[in-house]
Amino acid sequence: MREDTELKLAIIELDGCIFSLNRLRYNFYKNLCKKKNITVTPEEFYHSLGNMYSMYETLPLATTINSQKLNATVEKDLYNYLNMKGLSPKDGVIELFEYFRQNNIPIAVVSTHKTKTAINYLELGSLYRKVDYVIGCDTDIKALPSEELLAYIDKRFQVTPKDTLV
Repeated sequence: MREDTELKLAIIELDGCIFSLNRLRYNFYKNLCKKKNITVTPEEFYHSLGNMYSMYETLPLATTINSQKLNATVEKDLYNYLNMKGLSPKDGVIELFEYFRQNNIPIAVVSTHKTKTAINYLELGSLYRKVDYVIGCDTDIKALPSEELLAYIDKRFQVTPKDTLV
């Protein structure tokens, strides 16, 4: 078992760990499919998630709607909806962030969104001032699950993988 004093960095994923954005995306996509008499299971949807530029390419609507235009529409509508409704982090996130703060453990947030959009979501959820670094998909670094992104962040914070919680 690891000692908490060994932990020097926490890397947390925005879209599924901090906020339930993927659940909201699925609901939006499912409703679009329903209008065209197409069904999509949560498993099919979640399996296709990843890079913001290609996440809808393998899903059923890709044959009728340009996936990049669809992505732009989904993301715009999702952000506008959350801007009006409000955005709360998942249960336990605020307490986890506070634990890291109390123990001087920096928090890096990774996202499938562009960095600016990820920051906007963190601001909507009143968390931006609680994180130390945000990186989105608008870099040349391969996204998760590639280890390239993790290595980049570890190097930036001058820590090793064994010092990092992901």
